[in-house]
Amino acid sequence: MPLDFVKMCSGRNSPSSSPSPSVAESSSGSDSSGRSTPRYTPDEIAIIFLNFYKFLTNLDYDAVDLKIPPPGGWPTMTTEICAPLITGYALEVARRLPYFDEKSKADIHYKSRLIDYPSYERDDFHKYDRREDIEFWSSEGVVGPIYIVCIAGGRESFGRDLFLNVIDGEITESLIRAMDLSPVDIKDYFDNLREAYQTLKLIPCPGRITIEAWDVEDGADEITEEQVISQKKEWHTNLDVQYALDSIINMRAFAAALVFNATVAVASVFDTILPTEEPTITSDPWRCTTEIFESYFDVPKPTGSLLTAILFYGDKLQKGCKSALTDAMGLPVCTFPP
Repeated sequence: MPLDFVKMCSGRNSPSSSPSPSVAESSSGSDSSGRSTPRYTPDEIAIIFLNFYKFLTNLDYDAVDLKIPPPGGWPTMTTEICAPLITGYALEVARRLPYFDEKSKADIHYKSRLIDYPSYERDDFHKYDRREDIEFWSSEGVVGPIYIVCIAGGRESFGRDLFLNVIDGEITESLIRAMDLSPVDIKDYFDNLREAYQTLKLIPCPGRITIEAWDVEDGADEITEEQVISQKKEWHTNLDVQYALDSIINMRAFAAALVFNATVAVASVFDTILPTEEPTITSDPWRCTTEIFESYFDVPKPTGSLLTAILFYGDKLQKGCKSALTDAMGLPVCTFPP
């Protein structure tokens, strides 16, 4: 079993924004945040995880690899099997979480892969004991390691280790050989990660490293496949990132056009006054499939299940879209229709 991820998740320095050890002292295996009860119940945490994991299946994760526990949690994740790596309340949470099968090659973040604990056997858990003199931090101060579950393991420099703090309901993102970021509420962390994917700040590339495009600006000139393929440098140049961004923007514009046509058809049935021109692409590609077309109709804007369906449809188009670059670069790209 791939315990390298667990080992990678073992030792991290406290984030620079956290209070110094002299302010909040940790006692081995105990919670020192002063919280008498967990912020979230195990079932509440499981629901938060499941909602986000379902979103990931619209990207490069395969829905068939998503494993949902039976009522009561994973029967193989017991104290006898999981200790000393995961025990107590952390185990109660971990055994109720959904997981992606370890055979999945998708990454949740930059050089970061989710851990599939239900696939571990007893010896796998016993090969590494995380209970050592490591300080784990929460927004409340230092928290004992018995309340920490590593949910994703990073690899190489700047790969992301993701730690779940089950008592304070937070996730800490740790950059290998770099620094720890401040802990964030579970809901907020996953909402932020979802937004990063939706706004193309993170771009999943099957078989390759997830693209981080936090500071990449839209290019004025069109980039061709020939320019990308002819590069001498390895994958992940600025040109690669810009091409991926442009391709996905075009792809979502295509999805917007289909949604627009469908909306026109529905509007005509209800004698709705139609616009004189079609919506155009904006700097925010996600709006292409969710907002642009809405302002052209004096009808209620999509919400709830309808909005979810529109978002899912756009993701589905993106997932199945391919071009000549798919084999060469592993990119899901399309061309906006003439």
